[in-house]
Amino acid sequence: MMSKSRRESVLTAINQLALVVVFAATLSLTFLDHDFFALAWVAFVPLLIAVDSISVFRTYALGLLAGFVLFALGSYWVADFVSLSKGFTGLTSVALAGASWIYSAHLIAFILLAYRWLKEHSKLHEFVLFPAVFVGFTAWFPMLFLFQIGETQVKFTIALQGLDLVGVAGLNALIALSNVVFFRLCKSRFRKRTLLWRDRATSIPFFVSFLVLALWFVYGAIQLNNWEQESSSWSTVKVGLVQPNESPRLGKRSTYSGYGDAYPPEMDMTERLRHSGAEVIVWPEGQAKNYLNHSGVRTAYLRNVTKLGVDLIFQDTQRTKDKSTGRIVAQHNSAVMINSAGQESGVYRKMKLIPFGEYIPFIERDSFFRPWAEDVIGEFLSEISAGESNTVFVTEKVTMLPLICYETTFSRFVANAVNKQVLQQRTAKPGVLLGMSNDGWFGDTHQPFIHIMGSVLRSVENRLPLVHVANNGPSIVVSPSGKVLFRTAFRQSGGYIFDVPFNSENAGTFYTRHPYLIEVMVFVILLFSLMKGAISRVTARSFAR
Repeated sequence: MMSKSRRESVLTAINQLALVVVFAATLSLTFLDHDFFALAWVAFVPLLIAVDSISVFRTYALGLLAGFVLFALGSYWVADFVSLSKGFTGLTSVALAGASWIYSAHLIAFILLAYRWLKEHSKLHEFVLFPAVFVGFTAWFPMLFLFQIGETQVKFTIALQGLDLVGVAGLNALIALSNVVFFRLCKSRFRKRTLLWRDRATSIPFFVSFLVLALWFVYGAIQLNNWEQESSSWSTVKVGLVQPNESPRLGKRSTYSGYGDAYPPEMDMTERLRHSGAEVIVWPEGQAKNYLNHSGVRTAYLRNVTKLGVDLIFQDTQRTKDKSTGRIVAQHNSAVMINSAGQESGVYRKMKLIPFGEYIPFIERDSFFRPWAEDVIGEFLSEISAGESNTVFVTEKVTMLPLICYETTFSRFVANAVNKQVLQQRTAKPGVLLGMSNDGWFGDTHQPFIHIMGSVLRSVENRLPLVHVANNGPSIVVSPSGKVLFRTAFRQSGGYIFDVPFNSENAGTFYTRHPYLIEVMVFVILLFSLMKGAISRVTARSFAR
């Protein structure tokens, strides 16, 4: 018969596992369905309860388990991505996806370990420490797809308005603060059963935390109302969105009856959109168009656009060959603009590349491990070279800042681009953010929605309208307030026209000019707490001797 202590130990372990599952299921749901955004503000509470006052090893184990379940549920689409991009099926795809989930799970485990150690040794208040640890690790832990809990709030528009001050990292910190506050409330209520306001040392941190949260939402309500009123009187530009719904394929390119490189289906849709009044037309990222590599295709494009008299922006792969051998020495994922006069007026080369998709990190071209890595990654590896600088495309009414797919997920990168290309150059025309994506590699999963909606935050951070065109949809148009003005259907081909409102001034935001501020503050807090913790440990050992 099991002893009482053994039985209590088993029950405790079961309770901890249940809390871990509740945490993972709750938080993953907020990423998969943005209607459940409110859960993110309390999702960490079960996990913090589970790891409260347990050993370091158990904290790591539960954190790793929590992270694995979280990413297996919230990033289930990784298995589909591996299958579509590599051609693997069944257990192989799941095994490779599982390896990525285990690696990503360490983010949660390290957050808990760092929070535990710093809390114990630095004595810094947990209401400051947990948000700082959370923001620090989510910003600096290397991951293929960034873990930004703030992206779960795209439908909570009031909560987004403070992004123009501190960016998504600030919203991450606020959500972390909310979680640790509710955790402490639960612990105080159900374990100690004491009234918080009777203890000044306890009540003051709660009061300050609730004040910070309240000020955030008051600011959000005021700013949302201001931006909604102001944007209602703005001028508009008719932007045509082309959504081919093309299925990406490894190796051989897709072909369509009646079309060719010189006249692809997108050009046919461009003619229809132009005849319907579009002033600027944008194609998404997709298979290579051969415009940048074939003079005949280039001539045909320029001739067609001249006849239409419209500004056309599209994506292509640019190949550079060695003149003597003809061997391809460099490839760039590029965005191109042809203006309404039929002239090529700009080319942007993608700067933020996808690890293991567009390049292999840490392994040089002549490395001994190179052939093995290429064999493992397979045909999906395009070996793209990074561009050196951002640019803007100047259309008849507005300037557009092109961002190719993956780049829309990087908050600081976009803010720096806006600051340098739109604000510092002081272009005479208003700015619009332009995303161009191909999320077909994720199939029918939730990832296309997660990716496209995450770019909403870039619009609020810089207070610029956003047009984000995706190959398979959904494509969106967003106002600077973060409101999604237009969204196309998923997995549906078509052409769309929307009147995109734009501001007559390129004022930018505080965050646009200071995108590193919040992370510098977090770095200082963590460095201070680390030094304080190290000193306290040394002092404790000295007294022990």
